[in-house]
Amino acid sequence: MDKIEIINLALARIGVGAIERLDEASEAARQTKAFYEHTRRTVLKKYGWAFATRRVTLALVPAKFGDYKYAYRYPSDALYIRRLYQEGNKKPWDNKHYKVMSDKEGKLICSRMEFAEVEYTADITDTTLFDEGFVEAFSWKLAAEVAFALTGKQDLVTNAIQAYNAYFTEAVGEDAAEYQEPEEYVNRLVMARFVG
Repeated sequence: MDKIEIINLALARIGVGAIERLDEASEAARQTKAFYEHTRRTVLKKYGWAFATRRVTLALVPAKFGDYKYAYRYPSDALYIRRLYQEGNKKPWDNKHYKVMSDKEGKLICSRMEFAEVEYTADITDTTLFDEGFVEAFSWKLAAEVAFALTGKQDLVTNAIQAYNAYFTEAVGEDAAEYQEPEEYVNRLVMARFVG
């Protein structure tokens, strides 16, 4: 589904006719163009969608910030940091040990951990990568953002927000079902010996 198809899905949800291009001289095109990018980033940032999750080794910045011994450059395409890892480890590090700050060059991730990797939600603009659940939620959120300006009906805004919340919750559940963390094997006999 391309950008115009997602916009037209949002418009159809509030009873507004389709557009052909974002640069056309219609109020629907102007309103959706004004809200599209912000709404996309908002819905992306709200959850760690599988299609938008990245894990990279961070670039060390030669500076210290307060109690944090290491500073790393925030990934340029990151919308939201989800987890910090010691390089090569599969399990995330205690997330209480980093803080997002900034310097004159941009955002930083300050930590007490050397050789850090980060898992984050990337700012995905390629609509062919969006999964169907995300498109459902995103189109309802976009519909809610433009509904009043295009129709003057507050009830359409309310209905679109309620639909967004429902579809977002459903999409998150479906997305989370595709992730499985391996369970650690715990020998009950060994545990009984040490625990009592």
